[in-house]
Amino acid sequence: MALEIPKDFSKEDIEDIALRLIAKIRAGSTAAQVEREMLALQRSHLHRFGNAQNIRLIAPRLLSIVGPA
Repeated sequence: MALEIPKDFSKEDIEDIALRLIAKIRAGSTAAQVEREMLALQRSHLHRFGNAQNIRLIAPRLLSIVGPA
């Protein structure tokens, strides 16, 4: 995963973030929108600056794995 997740995050915290991303993808988000959401989650929920290059590479892969609803 491209997100930098703090060691003190629980499994439930991580699942919440994953479910949010899955919902956005299934709602028809583009790779750019998923990328922006991942960067926003990285800053707002994980309190870290993410590696934008890694996130940019993984966003299209997430779209192809999850796909629309």
